[in-house]
Amino acid sequence: MAELEPAIALFRDTLGARVGPVFEDPLQRVRLCFAEYDGGRVELVAPWGEDSPVSRLVAERGGAYHLCYETDDLEGDFERLRAGGFVPTSVAQPAVAFGGRRVVFLFSRLAQLIELVEAPTGA
Repeated sequence: MAELEPAIALFRDTLGARVGPVFEDPLQRVRLCFAEYDGGRVELVAPWGEDSPVSRLVAERGGAYHLCYETDDLEGDFERLRAGGFVPTSVAQPAVAFGGRRVVFLFSRLAQLIELVEAPTGA
């Protein structure tokens, strides 16, 4: 199973990121944390158990595997991407790392995996 700690060390010690706490998300079945830079952040993800939806993907591909976009219209952007040929790979569900805000994943051969995360209320 992939470990999160080597990625944390790489982003913190070699790439100079500020690395936050590790979250364990039982709904997504992943362990994750954020490596933050001024103006952006990278989500570091590792499978949490053999049945994690990212286990096979991380084992086969390793490294970066999706982009995440924050949206103030999760349903609207989800439908817009579906109409544009993206295939949903999950249903919208709360994510621990985002304070319970909902996330949803979609896939296209060209763009690969995209995650949409609800913007904070009032953002």
